[in-house]
Amino acid sequence: MDNQLAFADLPYNAVINILDQRGLFSAHEEMSRSELENFFDKDFYIFENDAATADIVQTTAELLDAEHIKQLTLSYPTSTFFEVLIAQGFLSNLGRYHVVSVEYPLGTRLVA
Repeated sequence: MDNQLAFADLPYNAVINILDQRGLFSAHEEMSRSELENFFDKDFYIFENDAATADIVQTTAELLDAEHIKQLTLSYPTSTFFEVLIAQGFLSNLGRYHVVSVEYPLGTRLVA
């Protein structure tokens, strides 16, 4: 998506806040900058707050398999898919950004 932001587009403190929000508290201390950039760009999808909801939903839907999407929509029959993504922790808001990660939803905790 054209309006998706990469690691290099974000202030470093935003990267740290996003990782902390997802329970990855020490990732920025344990990885080199290039490792962190690769990890971040592989597992996180960042959008400005004014990004179209359809773009965010499309990106997230492409990350999930069809059966998972079906189960999610059946679990929340009166919600939009955007609302389902928030409820499941795949989508969150942090300041100026919408943050998507299906690998590290809210509530993720890495155990050493």
